[in-house]
Amino acid sequence: MNESTRSGRQGTLLIIGGHEDKKGERLILKELAQRARGGSLLVATLASHNRVDELWDIYSRQFRELGVDDVVHFHIDGRAQANAAENVTLLDRARVVFFTGGDQLKITSDLAGTELCERLLRFYREDGGTIAGTSAGAAVMPETMLVSGRGGESHRIGDRLSMSPGLGKIKGVIVDQHFAERGRLGRLLAAVAQNPSALGIGIDEDTAILVEGNDEFRVIGDGAVYVLDGQGITYTNVADRARETTLAVSNMRLHALSHGHAFNLQQRVPLEAASTSPLLEPN
Repeated sequence: MNESTRSGRQGTLLIIGGHEDKKGERLILKELAQRARGGSLLVATLASHNRVDELWDIYSRQFRELGVDDVVHFHIDGRAQANAAENVTLLDRARVVFFTGGDQLKITSDLAGTELCERLLRFYREDGGTIAGTSAGAAVMPETMLVSGRGGESHRIGDRLSMSPGLGKIKGVIVDQHFAERGRLGRLLAAVAQNPSALGIGIDEDTAILVEGNDEFRVIGDGAVYVLDGQGITYTNVADRARETTLAVSNMRLHALSHGHAFNLQQRVPLEAASTSPLLEPN
């Protein structure tokens, strides 16, 4: 993006739960294609260990079918390439950077503290660019990244839950992806119980949140987005020394949102709830 086209405003995040539709309406990919108008769309495959060419083939074809003329393979393999000027300057004409799936730790270990990481921050905060990620590319967006943990069952205190610094593009949240499909409610509950000031956002497959200005997000896609709010927790046994004890939490709030619904991240409420009166007046 050259000097004449920079907006001087914060851009947009599109955080995708994985396995976005590639054969039907393609709502999520269409959203990205529309935001690439007037510049290039960079497909960043650095999260992948062994599917780099396959992922590039899939997404380059998808975006070209959706009308994006300038699709570029943003292939970064190691920190030296993330500091190379020829890769950093690709952002000058970009409108969208899209991180594919794989291993979120590979993204942060290759990018954190590099010239490219700093340029990505300016691309988002000053150039008005769009940064998107699916699966691992979604998990890496917050300041605190959920790396691993058992899904499909209730969390036990002794279960390993691994968290790490993310790219810091969105504050005050923890994101989990493939949410309903892989039964990850238990591990996101545990993550929020350990970090109750953060909102837990669980995103189903073929579903995304569109975040603008760090103030609110809107849901796009076929599945649901679940928001866990631990600010009002009155009890949890998350620090219990009995390692086989099942996690218990009291007064965790849960919101379930679908396509078209929105959530205010600052007020911690669905926008509909913020604008309507309670059904019952208190006595």
